[in-house]
Amino acid sequence: MLSLRPYRLVTVAVLLVAPYLPAARAGDARDQIIKLFQAAQEAEQVQDFSKSVAAYRDIAKIDPGIAEVWSNMGMALFHLGANQDAISAFQKALALKPALLAPHVFEGLAYLNLDEPQRAIAPLKAALALSPSQPEATLALGEAYARTFQFEASIRLLQKALQRDPGSESVGSNLAVSYLDWAKDIGTALMRSPSLYGRLLSDRVHATKDPETAEGAFRDTVAFAPGSAEAHLAYARFLMEIRPTAEKLRASEEQIAEARRITPHDLDVAAAEVRLAIAQNDIPRASTLLWTLMQEDPPYMLANLDALADGLPAEDALQIKEKAASMAAHSSGSLDGYSSRLARLERTKSGRLLSAIEDAEYTSAAWHLHRYDEALSDLMNRHRTDPVGQYWLFRTCEALGRDVLEQTVNAHPDSVRSHLLLADFAIQRDNLKSARSEYEAALSLRPHDPEIILFNVRLLETAKESRHALQEAMRGAADFPLHAGLNFEAGELMLRSNGDPEAAATYLERALQADPRLIRARTDLADAYAQLERFDDAIRELNRIIGTDDDGALHYRLARWYRQTGHAEEAAKALELCRRMKEQRLEKERRFSAGRSAEKYYDQVQ
Repeated sequence: MLSLRPYRLVTVAVLLVAPYLPAARAGDARDQIIKLFQAAQEAEQVQDFSKSVAAYRDIAKIDPGIAEVWSNMGMALFHLGANQDAISAFQKALALKPALLAPHVFEGLAYLNLDEPQRAIAPLKAALALSPSQPEATLALGEAYARTFQFEASIRLLQKALQRDPGSESVGSNLAVSYLDWAKDIGTALMRSPSLYGRLLSDRVHATKDPETAEGAFRDTVAFAPGSAEAHLAYARFLMEIRPTAEKLRASEEQIAEARRITPHDLDVAAAEVRLAIAQNDIPRASTLLWTLMQEDPPYMLANLDALADGLPAEDALQIKEKAASMAAHSSGSLDGYSSRLARLERTKSGRLLSAIEDAEYTSAAWHLHRYDEALSDLMNRHRTDPVGQYWLFRTCEALGRDVLEQTVNAHPDSVRSHLLLADFAIQRDNLKSARSEYEAALSLRPHDPEIILFNVRLLETAKESRHALQEAMRGAADFPLHAGLNFEAGELMLRSNGDPEAAATYLERALQADPRLIRARTDLADAYAQLERFDDAIRELNRIIGTDDDGALHYRLARWYRQTGHAEEAAKALELCRRMKEQRLEKERRFSAGRSAEKYYDQVQ
C-alpha cells in the first residue's frame, strides 16, 4: 500500500565552503584538505555523491575535528540513500558544533527515510529552535508528528507555516495530507466500533469498493437505527447515485420521506429531495425545491450550490446563485436553518461552555456551512472522543484536506509534488491507470530522482507488472547503488518473480548495508541463501530478526533449515515455538472476536 504522505523535495540551502584551518597547521596537510574539499564540491556539482563522500572521508582521516566536513559528508550520504551512515556523520558534526543547522535538519529527514518518525522529532525541533521558520525542518516535523499520530500538533505547525507563506506548495500539500491522514486514522478506528457512525462510514467505503453488494449493508444500518434520519438519507443517496434505476429511485424517495418524518425541518432532507428530482430528470421540481431551500437558509444554499445544482441548466444555476448571494448578505433565513443555529450557538458560546449536544450541533452547523476551520477549532479545543465527536472530526478533516489539496494543485498544476499527490489519491481510489500517468509526468520532470523511481516501481508491483517493475528497480539501483529501497525492491522482485536467488542476494545485501533494519529485506536474503543451499548463512540472517516473529512463520523457516543442516534439536525447538505462537495468535483472535460480538450486542440493547 503506498502512503499518502507526499514526496519531500529537499532544498535546504547549505553554503559549502572550505572550513577554517588554523595557520599553524602543517602546510602540506592544510593544502591537502583544501584540495580534497574542492574535489568534494566539484563532485557534488555534478551529482557524484559517492566521490564527494570519499573526499570527505579522506579529510576526516587527516583531521576528524572539522564539524562542517562531517555535516557535508552526511548530506552526500543522505543523497545516496545511505541514511544510517548519514545519521552517524550528522551526529559527529553536532558533537563538534551543536549550532550547525543542516545536521539537525538532515538527521531528522534521514530518520524519516528509515521509517523512524519518533526519533526524527528531537533533531527537527532542535533545528527549529535554531531557526524557527526554517521551511524544510517545519515540513519534516509536521510529517514526523503525523506519522506518530500527533495530528493536532502537525496541523497547528503547518497552519502557522501556511500563514507565513500562503503560496507555498510544499506546506499546502503537507497540510492537506495531514488533514486526510487524520481523517483516515479516525475513520479506521470509527469503522471498528459498533456505533451508528462506524456503520455509516463502513457503508460509504463499501459503496466505493463493492457497490454490487453495498445495498445490503445500507439496509442493515437502517434496520440497526430506524430512528436515524442520517441513516435513511445515506441509503437514499446510495440508491440515487450508484447505478440508479426507476425502482431504485422510488426506493430512494421512500427513504427520504421517512427521514422527513423523523426530522421535518432538516435541510439535509430538503437537499436530498433536490438531488432526487435531478436524478429523476424533473428539472422544474428541482428548481422549485432549490428556491424554497434558498428561502430557508441562503448562506447554506450558497455554500452547497455547486453540489446541489449539478445537473441543472447553467442559466438556472447562475440565477439561483446570484439571488442566494444577495439574500445571504441580508438574511440568515429561518430559525431552523444552519446559519441561524450557528449564530445562536455562537452567542451562547460567548457566555458559557456548550453542552455535548450543543457542541455537536455547533460542529454540524459549521460543517454544513463549509466553515470548516471553525468546526475543527471547536473539535480540537473540546477533545471530543465520543463517536459523534469523532464522526464530525472525520468529516471536517476530510473536507479541509480536500479543499487545501484542490487549492494547492490548482495553484501548481505542473509541479512534481502535484503529480505525486494526484498519483497517491488515484491509488487510494484504485485508479492505477491515472496513478501511472501522474508518476510518468513526475518522472518526465525529474527522471533521475530515486524516490520517484521507487514510487513508480511500487506502483508497477501493485498493478502486477512484475517484469516492468524489476527493470525499473534494477535501473534505479544501478544509478543509486546505496539506495536501500531500490535495492530491496530489485532484490525481492528478482527473488520472487525472476527466480534468480544469486542476483537477488546481491541486491538485498546492498539494501541491508544501506539500512540494516529492513526486516523484509533480511527475510528475503535468508530465503535467497536457502535457495542457494547456503543454509548456515540463511540461519544466521534469520536469527538476527527472529524477535520480530509474531505469527511463527520465521520459526517455521528456521526449523526447516536446521533440519537441512542436521541440527535436529534446534529444529524441534524452533518448531515447538512456531506451534505455540500460532496457538497464541488464534486464541487472541478468538477473544477479540468474542469481545466485538459482546460490544455489538450491548450497543444494540442500549
